[in-house]
Amino acid sequence: MIKIVLFDVANTLLGKPDVFREIELFCHEIGVNVSIDFIKERHKILSEVTHFPNKTSLDFYIDFNYRLLLSLGVCASKDMAKSLFKKCTYKSWVPYEDCIALNHFKYKKGILSNWDKTLNSQLTNILPDLNFEIKIVSSEVGYQKPDKNIFQIATKKCGVLPEEIAFIGDSIRLDYQPSIEFGIKSILIDRENAFPGFNGLRIESLHELTSILDKFQ
Repeated sequence: MIKIVLFDVANTLLGKPDVFREIELFCHEIGVNVSIDFIKERHKILSEVTHFPNKTSLDFYIDFNYRLLLSLGVCASKDMAKSLFKKCTYKSWVPYEDCIALNHFKYKKGILSNWDKTLNSQLTNILPDLNFEIKIVSSEVGYQKPDKNIFQIATKKCGVLPEEIAFIGDSIRLDYQPSIEFGIKSILIDRENAFPGFNGLRIESLHELTSILDKFQ
């Protein structure tokens, strides 16, 4: 029986759609015509194999953007990557439209996220109508997903057995795989259909979540 549902935050509850529009425009300006859906797919796959620190830097994003541009078919340079950073930086986090499915969610909710110490204020400002009773944030507990210690801390804070927790996240490497190995019921949210052949439990919208969780009861 599921007693609490934990959610990742970045790219699970909150996203930055303006970033992808800026990347699309940047590519078109340099003569590379790629669709925003293609950009989202490549960005997702690159993110899956990239370590994101709690505190990112200019150097981190220059390297990330350089590799992203190469994956989009751009004959790229580090200067291009820096220019792209300037266009994309400080874009606002916004909730995904399907977060409305959590407004009348019958399960107890919590957060398990790799984020800096601004997360509580971000959630209060962006998702003021949602109450997350437990929050495990990497910058506060000293461990990042996929480190098993953060899942141990989460289980202890929830006060239940691992199999009584469901965890929803967008990353196979950071969310699904380590939590499932720890005994937590894990569900991958894949809105962009980046992993259509995924060999685990997968949803494309939070609207599907309750019916999936009910099957565990």
